[in-house]
Amino acid sequence: MTRCFLSGQPGYLKYSLVLLLLLLPIYSAAEVVPDIYKAQIPVMDESEAERVRAINTGLAQVVVKATGRSRAMAASGVAELLTSARRYVGEYHYVYPQGAGAVPMLHVQYLQADLETALRVLQLPVWPADRPLLLLWVTETSNGSSRLINTDEPAYRALAAILARRGMPVEQPLQDLQDQINLGDIHIDADINTGTETDAQFALASARYPVRHWLHVNYQPGDGLVRGNWSLAGEGVNADESVQAPWLTGFMVESADRVVEHFSGNSAYAPSQSTEALQLVVDNVLAYEDYQQVIAILKALELVRDVQVSALQGPELSLSLQLEGEAQRLFEALDKDGRFIYVAQVGASMDKARRYSWGGQ
Repeated sequence: MTRCFLSGQPGYLKYSLVLLLLLLPIYSAAEVVPDIYKAQIPVMDESEAERVRAINTGLAQVVVKATGRSRAMAASGVAELLTSARRYVGEYHYVYPQGAGAVPMLHVQYLQADLETALRVLQLPVWPADRPLLLLWVTETSNGSSRLINTDEPAYRALAAILARRGMPVEQPLQDLQDQINLGDIHIDADINTGTETDAQFALASARYPVRHWLHVNYQPGDGLVRGNWSLAGEGVNADESVQAPWLTGFMVESADRVVEHFSGNSAYAPSQSTEALQLVVDNVLAYEDYQQVIAILKALELVRDVQVSALQGPELSLSLQLEGEAQRLFEALDKDGRFIYVAQVGASMDKARRYSWGGQ
């Protein structure tokens, strides 16, 4: 049953690993996360007090998801923002899942434009919605041996759900015969350092998937302590860290937080009240459909405040953009998109004007 309400507002292997990463297939391998400003919160009942609590909790989740910062709640002014959470609600509804032990859920859609304005006033960073698609592998080491965790096991589902709650899109491996062949026997050192050899195995297994980044999380249960390590690799990324926590859920949360902030720290931008002007010249715009696509893609980017057509001469489209973040963030987004092929700078400043060729589709 669903009830809906509307508010009043709308070694040798080291070099092999490098080679494997270079051979990863070229895809856009990024996804526009659609539900950044939505939250799902368990509730006890439909009372007003419980609804207010859930709406506040959901807004806290959304702030963390939108900024990419687990510590965003400690920023100045955020506590005051939460006290007025109801003013940012566009729609909410209750969902009653079936099955033993299922609890009611309150689904809340927050007002994106209003909340973005509030975050801008608080000078919090914004993590753009086009985020890298991450292939997730999980292994468990116990009694000296390691095994691959199936995607339907609780440990895998828990980590995937935590990453999704942080706004990180996840791709699940098929775990078929081909994956088994590519992975071979998995050996994790006792000190939970996955090591170059294991990384190479997961790089090989990941190469068949349409992703640019993969994450391997290994954990070892112990007496009162879960220890482990995560390894993140792919295009422009090579990082790993050791993690420990008193329980498995805490281990998964800590691992997810560090991985997400590795990405958001490199791609989030600080919005400002003022804007920065940028000129783009896009060649090879041969049809009206190309023109529409170019404009739509640019307008969909969070840091682009406005797009104006300066001129259209044959296949050459000249645009004037107003940005609320650094121009370099826009250039990185266009590079990730893959359809904008950088040609040259225009004029003396590379940060003020650039020429691209439209790759289409």
